[in-house]
Amino acid sequence: MGKTNEKQEWYAPGEIKWTRPQVVFLLYNYLLLFEGVWPPDPRETGYEGKSRMWNGLAPFEKVSQVKVELDERIALLNYWESICIWEAYIEGKLRREDGLDEYYIAEELRIPPSLVFGSIEYGLRKLCGASRKRVCPAPLT
Repeated sequence: MGKTNEKQEWYAPGEIKWTRPQVVFLLYNYLLLFEGVWPPDPRETGYEGKSRMWNGLAPFEKVSQVKVELDERIALLNYWESICIWEAYIEGKLRREDGLDEYYIAEELRIPPSLVFGSIEYGLRKLCGASRKRVCPAPLT
């Protein structure tokens, strides 16, 4: 069985090092990232001061950089990995507290549970890591 029930925590954009818990956090919040918004820190007190700049970048630039990198990593997944990752995390069907799990996804997609387990596990392995493998060859000059 895959280790897909990691505790969800909050990470700032500058903290993203593409570890497994960070990738799961990004996947659960993918739709917010798509809108160019970083998920709010649940530990915040409610104060909404001026936005801070990270490394000389505007706040939306770092969010865009993380989103583009995540999209490029997702593009490296095969068909079943991308479908199962989407259903599990982005659609939120793998949240254990709701009683949903890999068997629910398998039943909904009408595929064997072993394919769901493997696709999620291997998909997460491909999404994690400080650097990703480049699939495209170097451009011809």
